[in-house]
Amino acid sequence: MNLKQIIGILLLIGGVGAFIYGLSIQETAEYQFVSEFGGDTSRVALLMIGGIIASIAGLLLLILGRSKKTSNPTYSHPDAGKQFEDSTDIQHFDERKLTQIIDNSGLYRPEVVEASQRELLIRQKSEELLPQVREKNDSELREIVGKPALYTEELIRAAGIIMEERRRLWQEEQERAEQEARLEREKQAEEQRLQRIAARKKRRPYILAFLAVLVLAAAGTGYYVYQQKQERLEMERRAAEERRAAELKRAEEERAAQERLAEERRLAEEKQKQAEAQAQAERKRQAEAKAKADQERREAGFYRIGELYEKNGLRGIVFSIDETGAHGKFISLKKEKLTYIAAKSKIYYADKTFRLPSKEEMEIINVNLATLNKGLKSAGGDVFNTKDEYWLDYEEGYHAHFFNPGSDRMYKSLTISDTPNVYYARWVYEF
Repeated sequence: MNLKQIIGILLLIGGVGAFIYGLSIQETAEYQFVSEFGGDTSRVALLMIGGIIASIAGLLLLILGRSKKTSNPTYSHPDAGKQFEDSTDIQHFDERKLTQIIDNSGLYRPEVVEASQRELLIRQKSEELLPQVREKNDSELREIVGKPALYTEELIRAAGIIMEERRRLWQEEQERAEQEARLEREKQAEEQRLQRIAARKKRRPYILAFLAVLVLAAAGTGYYVYQQKQERLEMERRAAEERRAAELKRAEEERAAQERLAEERRLAEEKQKQAEAQAQAERKRQAEAKAKADQERREAGFYRIGELYEKNGLRGIVFSIDETGAHGKFISLKKEKLTYIAAKSKIYYADKTFRLPSKEEMEIINVNLATLNKGLKSAGGDVFNTKDEYWLDYEEGYHAHFFNPGSDRMYKSLTISDTPNVYYARWVYEF
């Protein structure tokens, strides 16, 4: 590209820009108002005329620069002064040139002759592989060309030839389509140009011809943009419909899945309820069987700690038994708050077999306190409270002892004469 062509391109671009700018001014409301009331609009016309003249001058410079370049052709060999650095340069030679190098091996360097022979051999083998390679698709061809370490040079060359053929065919199709579109646009532009020339022949014949071309080009661009917009809107509408259909389908599937899940959950709940009912019935049966067995065992005279002793009018909670369970001790169900002397007197005068618990017995009671309280509560008795203090059947001189379950200092003593001291009393019976 020479200087004239560069100047021509700049003038053409500037002229077209000035003309389009003048057209945009004519479309404004201010210009329409000034033109309607006879105002000065010559500056816009001069701008458009100047743009047309600059465009024409640019076209002439482009034509002159190109003709000058083609009128003085010069010839230079493409390989003149070129150094052969690798076999890539040999690949650009045709077969005639390669044969010439091989036939005149004395005129060329050995590596050039060897590379030429190898290149001819590769081309022959690649020609043989062309029918097989032509059946492969584009992705397979790209894999062959993109991984030279896996395939032979002949296969890579054949793949490159096929890819070049397909690229050339694609380019020809694109150029043909562009040519048809260009011819159609030129036809439309010419028709519009003739219409504008007929309408403005007396005023601006040369300007209107160029204006028709530009307007037609703008109309074609607008139509293309409009078509693109319409296609985009249509695609968006279809996509929206597909999304809506997909959402409806997904909602229907979710509803069906929820119904199925609810049905499965209901069946599982019914199955679980049946299992729980069966388990509860089994537990009830086992509890009844155990209660019956315990009742039979107690009626036979065998007891466990925490069970109710009820025989011959005597009632109490068993807190100690021997290894057989037939003999042991139970504590009274009720507790009373008395002085030590009153508690002792009540026991010995009421029934010689009842007495206050000893220190050892109260320790056994303290160990099994939770079990005994459970039995007392079940039998309607008074449970042991860790804040209560109970009399013991234990004296040292003039001092009596009492017991405080759960306290750090469980045993305490006081003088027997201190009659105002009142504590709880429970009585033990041996069976």
